Amino acid sequence: MSQVPKNPPKEPIVELQSARGFRRGNHAKETKEVGSLTWYDYELAAYQKERQENELEKVFDERKQVLSEQSSHTLKGVEHLKPKQYKPPTPDWQQNVKAKKSEDYYNKLQTLETEQLLKETNLRRDTHQYAIPGEKVVSSSQAKGMAQSYEENLQEKTSTTEVQAAPPKGIAQPSESSVHGREVHMNKQQQVQKEIQGDLEITRKITATETTEVEHKGTIQERVVQGPVKPAKAPVFTKKIQPCRVFENEQAKFEVEFEGEPNPTVKWYRESFPIQNSPDLQIHTFSGKSILIIRQVFVEDSAVFSCVAENRGGTAKCSANLVVEERRRAGKGGIQPPSFVTTIQSTTVATGQLARFDAKVTGTRPLDVYWLKNGMKIQPSIKFKMLEEDSVHTLLIIEPFAEDSGRYECVAVNAAGEARCDGDCIVQSPSKPEKPTTPGSEKAPHIVEQLKSQTVEEGSKVIFRCRVDGKPTPTARWMRGENFVKPSRYFQMSRQGEYYQLVISEAFPEDEGTYKCVAENKLGSIQTSAQLKVRPIENLDAPPTITALKDVSVTEGMPAQFKTTVTGKVKATSVQWFREGQLIPETPDFQMIFDGNSAVLLIGTTYEEDSGIFTVRVTSSTGQVESSAKLTVKSKD
Repeated sequence: MSQVPKNPPKEPIVELQSARGFRRGNHAKETKEVGSLTWYDYELAAYQKERQENELEKVFDERKQVLSEQSSHTLKGVEHLKPKQYKPPTPDWQQNVKAKKSEDYYNKLQTLETEQLLKETNLRRDTHQYAIPGEKVVSSSQAKGMAQSYEENLQEKTSTTEVQAAPPKGIAQPSESSVHGREVHMNKQQQVQKEIQGDLEITRKITATETTEVEHKGTIQERVVQGPVKPAKAPVFTKKIQPCRVFENEQAKFEVEFEGEPNPTVKWYRESFPIQNSPDLQIHTFSGKSILIIRQVFVEDSAVFSCVAENRGGTAKCSANLVVEERRRAGKGGIQPPSFVTTIQSTTVATGQLARFDAKVTGTRPLDVYWLKNGMKIQPSIKFKMLEEDSVHTLLIIEPFAEDSGRYECVAVNAAGEARCDGDCIVQSPSKPEKPTTPGSEKAPHIVEQLKSQTVEEGSKVIFRCRVDGKPTPTARWMRGENFVKPSRYFQMSRQGEYYQLVISEAFPEDEGTYKCVAENKLGSIQTSAQLKVRPIENLDAPPTITALKDVSVTEGMPAQFKTTVTGKVKATSVQWFREGQLIPETPDFQMIFDGNSAVLLIGTTYEEDSGIFTVRVTSSTGQVESSAKLTVKSKD
């Protein structure tokens, strides 16, 4: 570097020295004030490096500028001190932009930058901000973000173009056809409640409408391919979702069963919002069944819940209402007045066909429940049977005739009040046959196919079937020995055309005997009979077997599940769950499911104190078996 003139003007030197002294003094002052702040640690090193490399050159540039302004002649000896050109480093995003070879890309990018610079210039002008933004502002500017966004979009378009290749010639395009079916069932429930509060009597008329919606969508795609293709069967709900009516703070449960190939994926929705599995909304899906459990419901949870099953063959959907009722306050003396959870529904039956009314009632016991027909109390008799099971009251009308048509009421009464619900029973008389055009068109019942005797193992399903023709169509009654068989969950009777059928869901030794089908019309009657023998299950001494439970480790607050499969020739009579040897009662937090051969323990929300050894005990008439596993609940911390 050349020598600086020895006798420069004094005044500029003083000024420059003052300026340099001010910088050092200012920096020292700032350092003293900041002390041990973080700024000092990382800013001082950068400052010192900058001062060492650039400060001296900047001082000479400033000196030359001052001298040139005060003297019109050219300075000698300082021609080499030309101002240094500072070229800012090129940002990474600009380097990436320059790597693009597309002319269209540069044109669009230049347009975006120009528009953004105009916007920023106008913004600074309007807000009187004329200073040029620093490096931090430039690095986070919208122009850079827009350039990056355009670059990403360009890459996505490029990759999409590469994937979407035209199909080779000679290959047929897929053809598609769809099937869409929809069913909507509405159920209307009405009841009248009377509540006594001191000298007041409050009457309420309640009407609730429940809607069940089932929708099936099937799509068939046809395409010419080489090689075998796995078949697809659209999902179908074999057990549809049912409306649920509960009181607030109780648990609500929806359950569906489905079929499909391949196995469909199941999703649950509340209105149109998908439901995610959580401690409060638990979704448990097994091979062909899905269960939605709402641990605790409130009045505002009332809505339409839907289940959607989908595979590559199509989509199936079913929906039902959740009705959450507010708990009624207790009447006098803390007694809860009666209230119907489900009311009786109007029914239409043919002459001789069983008519049935069911109603579920809640309230403080003792409850007096009775039935009325057209305002007159019904007494139990051969024609009218009254049953009660799990708070469900049932009225059966055996072999009704036209005179049994009318309005039937169910009345529940206790000390706090009463509740009523009603429904109509319509018994359709057989239509009068047309006058025969040829003689002999009417005929008495005739057995075309006899009943067949059967021998089955204990617990097996039995189907008795016969074929009877006649005009008018005969009505059939089933008997075991000299007693009529009453319809129930174990005995179902049906008719399809000329075929009459009796189904026994599970046969036991006490079901053995002679079964008869008596068919009759106005021209006569006829009967056919068969024997049923129930064979005890072999190897009764063998206890059931279960699969071993697996250890479970979860984070606190998450649900946990233990599952085992029960097998054996003798059906299990009970499944119990234990924690550290103590029996676990069924609560909203501990749900126990035993369906078919699967036994499941569901823990809705886990806590650290739930950790321990869990045991399942399965008992049958031949013995019992146990299996244990460890639950580890980890703290969130």
